[in-house]
Amino acid sequence: MIRRARGREFLCTGVQLGYRYSGSPVCVPDGTPEPPDDPDDYVPSTWPGCRAPHAWLPDGSSVLDHFGRGFVLVVSGASDPSSLVEAAQQRGLPLTVLRLTDPAAARLYERPLVLVRPDGHVGWRGEQTPADPAAVLDRLRGTEAGNPDAGSVMVTPAVAAEVGIRQL
Repeated sequence: MIRRARGREFLCTGVQLGYRYSGSPVCVPDGTPEPPDDPDDYVPSTWPGCRAPHAWLPDGSSVLDHFGRGFVLVVSGASDPSSLVEAAQQRGLPLTVLRLTDPAAARLYERPLVLVRPDGHVGWRGEQTPADPAAVLDRLRGTEAGNPDAGSVMVTPAVAAEVGIRQL
């Protein structure tokens, strides 16, 4: 009886997988409209703030297996990620480059460059590297602009609230 009466509550992949940080201070909006938000239907997207979508890689791992230990720059096509990689190195920011070679996975990721935060949510995406990659990285890590010292990271109140940090 419980399954019949309450089963629909638990069949809501849009709620479970479609969570996004709309208007987050640690995401860089790209000016595109927010994807549909339907509690019953999950539509994978790399819109900044969305959970990065799953795709199988040729080695049998999932793209998702590569998230969680730092930032990941998902690259497809002939895009050159070097300016983002250099800016991350200057800041001591852990960044891994993950190349998508499967055309279906590249289409799923919507842009040739998708920067995924350690929590698995997209922070930035683009057709080419940003004009100021350091500013993008500073925003994604929630620091004051121009503070490259990873040992003195300042978490803004908005970022602290989003990630559940209690500031003293």
